[in-house]
Amino acid sequence: MSTDGISLTKQNSGSREVTEEFWSRVEPEVRSLHEGFRRKVLAAAGEGRKAALFGGRITISTCGVLFQEEECHHLKRRATLVPHARDLVEALSYFGRVYLVTQVLDDRSQENAVRSLREGGICGTLVEDHHCLFCEKHVSKVSIARQVEPCVHVDAEKATASELQRFLPRILLVSKTAGAADPSKPNMLHAETLHSFCSS
Repeated sequence: MSTDGISLTKQNSGSREVTEEFWSRVEPEVRSLHEGFRRKVLAAAGEGRKAALFGGRITISTCGVLFQEEECHHLKRRATLVPHARDLVEALSYFGRVYLVTQVLDDRSQENAVRSLREGGICGTLVEDHHCLFCEKHVSKVSIARQVEPCVHVDAEKATASELQRFLPRILLVSKTAGAADPSKPNMLHAETLHSFCSS
């Protein structure tokens, strides 16, 4: 895995570690967000499981996570990035390869989403164009996430998170009303925002 031409070295432990020289070229806020995300995602995982999680793929459902608009039909009017969206995507990219999944109802919504992601320095820079994925239906979003087979899926929709929980190693449900963690679903994590998850 590499980011902006800088290779991340893989140590004998099986997990990816980066040198201080690498981190000296990364903004301290981004490094802090990365470390918070990594710590929480790997918590309670065995050593073998940690190695399997780290360096895999990450899927992010953008509505309600990277976009302030929580419902896909709102994207027809505008697509507004949440504060620190670029920093968050960059931080997660040091954990694994990021894929963005956006549910849109029409061409106008997709155009607004793409424009916002490009202007925000995310699509085409931090995330390759062909990893910025779009679909029209909820069921398609679930299918995409399962096909990508991420080590972590981030979503603001409880129904999607619940469906994927059975199939994926880690789910992060971003919601102000997510409620307490369910002990019967140890792979389901909760946070009010992606930023609060990474920074607390």
